[in-house]
Amino acid sequence: MASLRKFTVANDSTATRGNDVRVPVLWTALVVAGVDRMPCAIVDISRGGAKLQLPGDVPLHSSITIVSENFGALEGYIVWREGCLAGMKFTDPGASVSLQAFLPALSEPRFASQHGARR
Repeated sequence: MASLRKFTVANDSTATRGNDVRVPVLWTALVVAGVDRMPCAIVDISRGGAKLQLPGDVPLHSSITIVSENFGALEGYIVWREGCLAGMKFTDPGASVSLQAFLPALSEPRFASQHGARR
């Protein structure tokens, strides 16, 4: 198993993309793509996906799983690539539940009222 390393990436604040609130984080994780495993950094995350910093090439539309001590494993696929950064869309139906405990911004009344979520 590959060792996880800390990555440094600058992030400023909570942002939105589409209908999801993105929360800046800097979490180490492991990307599993088929039989390949590589360390990565989760740069920001939302209920619908995550921005990843990857040390290697994971092709566009690849099915992947990210594994983190923060939330366990979440499945999805790569929706965009730009250099060492990649966007992942979650396909795991339990993603928002898995992430809510770790991402207080997703539970804020502002988010809930804007997106029809119930508390």
